[in-house]
Amino acid sequence: MKLAAAILIGSWWQPRLCSFLLNDNKKRFSLLLQVGTAFLFALCLGSSFAIANGKQSMSLLLKVLPEAIPGWAYENHAAAYKALRQQCKQRHSSLKKNEGIKQLCHTIIKRGSLSANEAKKFFEASFDFYKNTQAGFVTGYFQPVIEASLHADSEYTVPLYSLPRNMQQLPSRGEVMDGALKGKELELVFLKNPIDAFFIAIQGSARLRLKNGRVAQLKYAGKSGHPYTPIGKHLIASGEINSADMSMQAIRNWLINNPEKRDNLLRQNQSYIFFSLDYNTSTSSEPTGAAGIPLQSLRSLAVDPKYHAYGSLVFVSGKLPFLRDDKTIKSVETGRIFLAHDTGSAIKGRARGDIYFGSGAKAGNLAGSVKHKASFYELRPKPSNLTIKTHGRS
Repeated sequence: MKLAAAILIGSWWQPRLCSFLLNDNKKRFSLLLQVGTAFLFALCLGSSFAIANGKQSMSLLLKVLPEAIPGWAYENHAAAYKALRQQCKQRHSSLKKNEGIKQLCHTIIKRGSLSANEAKKFFEASFDFYKNTQAGFVTGYFQPVIEASLHADSEYTVPLYSLPRNMQQLPSRGEVMDGALKGKELELVFLKNPIDAFFIAIQGSARLRLKNGRVAQLKYAGKSGHPYTPIGKHLIASGEINSADMSMQAIRNWLINNPEKRDNLLRQNQSYIFFSLDYNTSTSSEPTGAAGIPLQSLRSLAVDPKYHAYGSLVFVSGKLPFLRDDKTIKSVETGRIFLAHDTGSAIKGRARGDIYFGSGAKAGNLAGSVKHKASFYELRPKPSNLTIKTHGRS
């Protein structure tokens, strides 16, 4: 009776009780089911089921206290609030579908900047925090800055294509390499080598320095619909690169050093990306993500939109050296609030993210080194902060 009363009258019990029940101990879970107390798990909020590879798998979200999250104390909360406020100023329709954030933004827009302490209190007062009990993983991506030409010549020979409108079935990468789109007047620009073309497709966008002196933004326009296969897996399986040494730069170096094997490897990834060209850009502008708004360096996260609505907040925690600053030491886990602004073919699952690092070679070197285990915490606006009833994604 006392336990039931606690469940009904207070919220202090929930993070502590759920932590006891959902501590990845399968034997404890089985025992609880046998004695008929599994109903407590439903009270731990956020349980959800997903179908993966034809089988049912369970992803549990465990409500936790923010001060118990590793790395939360080391976050730059003022910078996180600034990034959220910048998102709130955007008017794209994809963000309006996130009802919880939409309502909270009304308050955020009216407020000015906050100090670090004020911002920390804001997040803790405005959001409930849920730990994803699945093992998480993060990688990085960036916007390449590439030289290109609007016309083919002896130097610029590799075309990038616009999205075909009158083809019943779009070609695979191999078919494009074999000339399936040649002569259809779909060429947007030409690059110097196929390696740059391949990595632009992986990143989903690029800033182009055109031969005529102009700057243009290469934007994602669509994909062929063929399966995406990371070519790094083939290099590991064939013994070409050790798994511990795998990175974006390692793949690029292999492609450069093995020109006779290059095209056959590229064909292994059948997915092909199409682009559009935007001249309304500058040398400092950031690309637009799938959410329809400009990405923010080290604040935007590519997610699986099946699980995270665009505009949602995710705190990523772990031993992430690229997030450390002077306040952290080597043994301390770090973390950061990210905003769900983008997606990608390789980003599948609730605990999978791709961090945007910005534009240019330096950002590319940082992004290419990221392949880290991490914990994912979802921040959901508290119902008491909303003016209308909302329903979070499960």
